[in-house]
Amino acid sequence: MSQMLVGIDVSMRSHHVQFMHGEGHSLADFSVSNDIEGANTLIQKLLKTAEKNQLTQLKIGME
Repeated sequence: MSQMLVGIDVSMRSHHVQFMHGEGHSLADFSVSNDIEGANTLIQKLLKTAEKNQLTQLKIGME
């Protein structure tokens, strides 16, 4: 089973996001605004990256 690890560093105005392949290499590194537009961007990038890399399991951590 292939997995994607998602780390989200939460803050008041924006969130820093890191996508990692379960094998350890980086897939994406970006920031999104802390609003509905940023949430939608995060969801779309998450789905697109998982599909592109054929990853079927997500593990998400937030701090």
